Amino acid sequence: AHTGESRERIWMRRMLMERYPELILRMFEMVGSFEDAMATAVAAHSGSDADDCYPRLAAAVAATVMRVAVGRWAACHSDDPLEAHVSEMFGLLRECLLDEASESTASRSVGADQ
Repeated sequence: AHTGESRERIWMRRMLMERYPELILRMFEMVGSFEDAMATAVAAHSGSDADDCYPRLAAAVAATVMRVAVGRWAACHSDDPLEAHVSEMFGLLRECLLDEASESTASRSVGADQ
C-alpha cells in the first residue's frame, strides 16, 4: 500500500508539472540542492573541495542514478520498493565502473609489455 501511495504522489507531481510548467524550475532547484549536498559529502570523504571536479561529477552521476531509479520504479507495476530500484541502478553503475577500470588496467598492462 505504501508503494502505491508513493507512486500516486509521483504521478500527481508529474501531472502538476505538466499543467504548471513553472514548477519544473522548482524541481531543478531541488535537484541542485541534492547535488550540492552530495558534492559536499563526497568532498568531505575525499578531502577535496565541494566545487572540485570529482565531487561535482560524482554528485551529478548520483542525481542521474536517482532520477533513473525513480522513473523505473514509478513506471513499473510491481510491488518492489523504490530502494530496490535505487540499489539496482547503483549496482549497474558500479559494474560499469569496475568493468571500465579492469579494461583500462588490462590495456595498460598490454602496453607495458611491448
